[in-house]
Amino acid sequence: MNRSSVTAFSLIIAIAAAACASAALNPVAAPAVSALAFYDYDSHLPLEVEQTELKHTDALTQYHLWYTSAHGQRVSALLTMPAEGAKHPVVFMQHGYGDSKQVDYVQWATAFLVKQGYGVMSIDAQYHGERKQPNRPQELFNLRSAETRDAFVQTVIDLRRAVDLLQSREDIEASRIGYLGASMGAMLGAVFCGVDKRVDAVCLIVGGGDLARLLPGKIDSEVETNAKIIDPVYYVGMISPRPLLMINGRTDHTVRPANAQAMFDAAREPKRSEWYNGGHLDPPLDQVQTWVSEFLAKHLMTGR
Repeated sequence: MNRSSVTAFSLIIAIAAAACASAALNPVAAPAVSALAFYDYDSHLPLEVEQTELKHTDALTQYHLWYTSAHGQRVSALLTMPAEGAKHPVVFMQHGYGDSKQVDYVQWATAFLVKQGYGVMSIDAQYHGERKQPNRPQELFNLRSAETRDAFVQTVIDLRRAVDLLQSREDIEASRIGYLGASMGAMLGAVFCGVDKRVDAVCLIVGGGDLARLLPGKIDSEVETNAKIIDPVYYVGMISPRPLLMINGRTDHTVRPANAQAMFDAAREPKRSEWYNGGHLDPPLDQVQTWVSEFLAKHLMTGR
């Protein structure tokens, strides 16, 4: 996330911490069928893909895409493919709150993943990047707002439609799909990969759950209902038996360690947690790259 976005998010967390020091929510079951129905969509809907080549080098080709998702939404995306080889596994790289598919850390991950032989798919979340709209909220994790809840749900469906798109391409090995998300992108990923079984390996960086405890004041029925629809703790357990890697900072004041631990505790095996000494904005990139690269190589490349 950019620093202005993190500042706003951090203020929300700080207020919540001062107002609410109660124990963490500990959901033990997946969401009800009625909540899962929010993520249903018509997979036969035409994708109506518009593709433009942005870059072509000896190492890669990058495309700008628009495609059709549920509710008449057009989704903007980048797909970057290695130059060599006929088919490649692909990894989603999803941005955080207030950012876009072109933010620096998405570019960083795209660069090292393409060098390792993966295609990389990055989309703009609802109301972000090329989909940004005036006076529309970007904090898609706000449980007090039906509008942000619906934008979160829309983005998960947009990611599911992106899988449909990838499966339609001849240059993608559709049986080898991974996910890498940061911050809000990690929260989205926990839900997306929980409800969509086509993703084979999941990496979540500086993400967390138990979102209701981030809000000041009383946790009313609206908050509880929205939590069951979008809180990662209700969905991350559904990733199993596919492998999960979580990476978090011990001094993260944006997504606090307790919220990260709540999501990890709700996950099921096989799962792995790595902690670094640092906060939300200063993860050790070399170490993170090593963890992610080894995990994806094991589960998307050599471990199949």
